[in-house]
This record gives sequence, C-alpha cells and structure tokens, in this order.
Amino acid sequence: MDKFTQFLVIMTAGCLLLIACGEKGLVTTQDMNGKSVSSTVGNTEEKVMVITPDMNGTLVSPTVGNTEEKVLVITQDMDGKSVSLKVGDTFKVRLLGNPTTGYNWVISDYDSSVVSQIGDVDYHADSSLVGSGGTYTYQFKALGPGATILTYNYLRSWEKNVLPYKTFKVTIEVK
Repeated sequence: MDKFTQFLVIMTAGCLLLIACGEKGLVTTQDMNGKSVSSTVGNTEEKVMVITPDMNGTLVSPTVGNTEEKVLVITQDMDGKSVSLKVGDTFKVRLLGNPTTGYNWVISDYDSSVVSQIGDVDYHADSSLVGSGGTYTYQFKALGPGATILTYNYLRSWEKNVLPYKTFKVTIEVK
C-alpha cells in the first residue's frame, strides 16, 4: 500500500472511531478567506454550528433545514467580532481559564432585552491534576431584536484598581 492509501485508511478508521464513540465532535471556525483558524471540541449532545463570516466580515449563524435546537459556540478566537442571530436562537460563550490562579471571567453589564443568560457559568477542568486550567461555558438565549456587547474581564475579584489580565468582547446582533 502506498503512503497516501495508508493515510486514507488511518483517517477513515479514526473518523469511524469518533462516530462510534459519539462523545466529542470537532467544530472548526474559519476566517474571511475560508482558512481554518481554530478547532473547538464540542459535545455532540448539542447541535453545534460552524461559524463563517459573510461578505462584510460579520459572523453569521447558518440556516439549517431541520427543527432541532441549534447552539452556536463562540470561542476566544472570535474576540472583537460580531455575531448575527435570530430571536429564539441559543448560543454559548466558551472561554479558557484557570480558577486556581485566582483569576475568573466576570461578565460586564449587557442589554438583557436582547439576550439573557441561561443558568450559571459551567466550568470543566482540562484534567484531574491540581492546578490545571479548563473551560468556562456561559449559555444565552436571543430574546429580542437589537444589539449588545458581551464583555468578559479575566481578573482577580479582590484586586482593586487593577486592569483585567485579559478582556474578551463579542457583539451580538439579534434580528
């Protein structure tokens, strides 16, 4: 067997194994030129959409023909971008962090007539090792037409008059 055929056999076996296990799925985000800019692991229990920019560079949720609930996943590589949604759409914001350092993501005020957070933040560590980082997940629902900016500051709550270590912003436009 030549190397290309071996590669195809290995890739096919890997894909079949992922499908058989059904635990995790891979979501790829693309830039305006169609190049892959990041991969995010997503749980296949939710319908996850690939986010692509329109001609103006605005990230839009694609229309899918079935009526299953679709969940848009916004990741840190989308910092400073805009996302267009429809009323009733749900979406998640996933940010990497490490609470053992004392830092946490804190969301600033946003227009609650446009979007509403569903439940509390969910944190999952990357491993069971003490001091390991992980992912914070915030879930939202688009309530009404308008636009709002979701701003997250990565900071230590007890430090006063100190700028956040990092800031993440995404504009949500609901039509």
